[in-house]
Amino acid sequence: MLTWIKNIYSIWGGAGVAVFLIVSGYGLSISTSKKGLKGFWTKKFVRVFLPWLLVWLAMVFLNGETKFSVSSLLSLFLLDSTNWYLQYLLLCYLSFYISHKWFYKFRWLLLSCFFILSFVFWGNIQAEQSCSFLIGCLIAEKAKLFKWIVEKIKVIFIFSLFLGISFLAVKQLSFVRSLMDNVCLVDHAINMVMKTSIAISVMMLVRLLWSQTNVRLAMFIGKISYELYLVHLFIVIDYCRILGNMPLVSIFVFVACSFLLSYLLYLVDNKILVLYKNGLK
Repeated sequence: MLTWIKNIYSIWGGAGVAVFLIVSGYGLSISTSKKGLKGFWTKKFVRVFLPWLLVWLAMVFLNGETKFSVSSLLSLFLLDSTNWYLQYLLLCYLSFYISHKWFYKFRWLLLSCFFILSFVFWGNIQAEQSCSFLIGCLIAEKAKLFKWIVEKIKVIFIFSLFLGISFLAVKQLSFVRSLMDNVCLVDHAINMVMKTSIAISVMMLVRLLWSQTNVRLAMFIGKISYELYLVHLFIVIDYCRILGNMPLVSIFVFVACSFLLSYLLYLVDNKILVLYKNGLK
């Protein structure tokens, strides 16, 4: 029973990453269709790499490092395994830029190839996210084709949630576990469908509640979601362990520090982004 509960909770982290990648693909496609690729990498540096640089500097300072060690520099330039998500996001941006800059007519073929290569040849964590960015791009460019989703939100929510939970249940079967251990592509496929389905159900739920509740909190979390990811994973988790003997206090401090530091990082990054945009005028 405890294992089952643990497995249920374990999928939410991957589903959250899938949501971010879907939204990233969608937002990038919409932005490119309106403004083109001008300043593409400069914007990505300011919005994506700069917050990571600030977090990395904070880690170096908090760890009391007086020298830039090899391990810390590998981390800075996204060359270690702990930064798999930023590595993958960077490659998503790179595949998007190449396909839209030089091979626009074949962009879907190239993006699909990136999805297949990620699924087949990369590790399980990357493989389970391999279709998320592509889905976001598809929804943005094929808005008319996906218009029916807006009219069938409840159906999509129920179906995707049911599909995700079903794959989680199937994953617990002993013969499926054995198959996943011996055939990596089966493991990739089950995790990809499970977590992508849960991600879609979460997005549909937010859409359902959008017009029924006060969504200011959801909008706020959405704005600082990237900073929240960086801060809670690389800073807050390590420094809340000292409160391990006081679980309720630890949870409160963890959440409060995560949101506070993420918002401060967002304000700094947003200020820099505004200065950059003003400099272009």
